[in-house]
Amino acid sequence: MSNVLYNEVGSAGVTPKNIGGSTQVFEAPTKKIALGLESFSFTNAAAFKLEANWNAGIVAKSLAFLPVLEDAPEVANIEPAYKEGRYSKKKLKDGEESINYKVQCSIKTYEALKSYEDSDFTRVFQISEEGEVSADALSDGTIKGRKVSSLTVGLRFGSTDEDTGYCMVNVVYENDIFSILKTSFDVLEKESIYPVQFVQTSASSTEIKGKIIDLGTNLSKKSFQSGDLLVKDLSGATHTSTFTAADSNGDYTLTGTGFQTNMTVVTNGVVTQAGVNYESEIATKIVVS
Repeated sequence: MSNVLYNEVGSAGVTPKNIGGSTQVFEAPTKKIALGLESFSFTNAAAFKLEANWNAGIVAKSLAFLPVLEDAPEVANIEPAYKEGRYSKKKLKDGEESINYKVQCSIKTYEALKSYEDSDFTRVFQISEEGEVSADALSDGTIKGRKVSSLTVGLRFGSTDEDTGYCMVNVVYENDIFSILKTSFDVLEKESIYPVQFVQTSASSTEIKGKIIDLGTNLSKKSFQSGDLLVKDLSGATHTSTFTAADSNGDYTLTGTGFQTNMTVVTNGVVTQAGVNYESEIATKIVVS
């Protein structure tokens, strides 16, 4: 597959374009998609290529990557509707590009997917197995995901001996003309924010111990560092604490004074560790004994 960029600047209008010869370059099949807020864009094609700008979009929760698509997407296009008379043919409705994506998902991931229905995430970046990104290159030079008219998350199918749990995500695109671009890094390696939660092991008025659990895998994370965890008082303000890294059991220690039952422990916003982003969705209330 070529690394050529196709239609990077985008185009519009009705002037017939040169078709070319029999040799063509085609995009590879879609391997992953990323949902984008309608308000999110890259300022130009150069900004689109930079990993830092994609990372910023993820941390700002303007971009959300779905898991890798293990199965090829299913095309379910809706053809244009016409009314034909004796002397004319009138288009009643434009056709729609409709694609069903099979997404392997746990109950937790499925719950997250459902939250994007009828949301402000009305753009989709399609990423091929070659790392090509299908997107909309607008007339002002900005790059957005492809505009969608609907995103529907179907019912989840439970795991069987032959397959893991999955659901079908249907995306209907507004326009069947788009641009294909390449980033300067492997965009297929990008993932959404991982939900984690602090699970208390013990707590006193001067010390809180507990693990950070990845809610997707139920595994403890031992790489968090000073500044990644906060203790919040009963009003929600940050309470002074000193951080100690995880021990061999995965327990972190937060020391201080005046810890009380119903104070909470949370991540300090979105925490990035080795290129992976984590955030606590639920503040853990501690119980002092």
